[in-house]
Amino acid sequence: MKIRSLPAVLAATSLLGACQTGLPQMAEPAEVVARHAPPGAQPGTCWAQDETPAVIETVTEQVVVQPAGVAADGSSGTPAVYKTETQQKIVKPRKATWFETPCDYQLTPEFNTSLQRALKARGHYRGPINGEMDGRTQAAIRAYQKPQGLDSAKISLAAARQMGLSPVELPGEKEKRLAAAEKAEKVLKAEKARLAAEEAKNRKEAAELAKLEAEAEEKARREAEAKAKAVAKAEADAKAEADRLAAIEAEKAAQARREAEAKAKAEAERAEKAKRAAELKAALEDEKKRNNGNLTPLPISTESN
Repeated sequence: MKIRSLPAVLAATSLLGACQTGLPQMAEPAEVVARHAPPGAQPGTCWAQDETPAVIETVTEQVVVQPAGVAADGSSGTPAVYKTETQQKIVKPRKATWFETPCDYQLTPEFNTSLQRALKARGHYRGPINGEMDGRTQAAIRAYQKPQGLDSAKISLAAARQMGLSPVELPGEKEKRLAAAEKAEKVLKAEKARLAAEEAKNRKEAAELAKLEAEAEEKARREAEAKAKAVAKAEADAKAEADRLAAIEAEKAAQARREAEAKAKAEAERAEKAKRAAELKAALEDEKKRNNGNLTPLPISTESN
């Protein structure tokens, strides 16, 4: 059976006006051919699905925001204030109906010919009897089934039996369909198993990749910490060396200062001795002049020049 899916159509009607409500209108239903049989269907049977779209009602009304005011003398005051509100609600929800149909291989030219004749006899089909499931035939099927609550161009087994038609079951065809269904089920199971194995493999690879990424991050973190420690140690060593050199330079400067102070002190002492010697000599000369050349011996200093 050829599988197709058509989107559902949602219809909405709107009525405009103050304090008015809309009446629901039915949209043209959309037919959906089912991809699978409903739960509990017999193996090898063919099914379709008729979908009735939801009906949506749109209501637009005027709502009083502020009532009209009344003056003290009883005359009319300020006018009332209104606002427009629009709301939508589902009047009838979407409905999907399963129905059993002849399988595609059963829609033979002979069956289609009998179906066209039966529809023509009931006044629904006006086309040629050509054994083809064409547009006219499908329109006639819809016209026949719609009054019975099934708005679909796909003939149901119930409708076919009502017209005295029965799809021909070819010899061995049911067994073939059952075998094909079993084979498809096995293929589906194998594909599911393959996908599950592939998903497990992907999860395992993802876990391994996450582990490798975590290890790489941990390694990078340790390397960064080691590098930071090495840089900190190098900076500390450089600072210690700079402090040591600065201390040596300070000690050299202090030694030079002390030496300069000692030298200056020695120079000052020599200058002081020379000054006292000069003063002593001058005093001796003065004493000699006063005594007419006779010099009274003075105590000689024991200080050396």
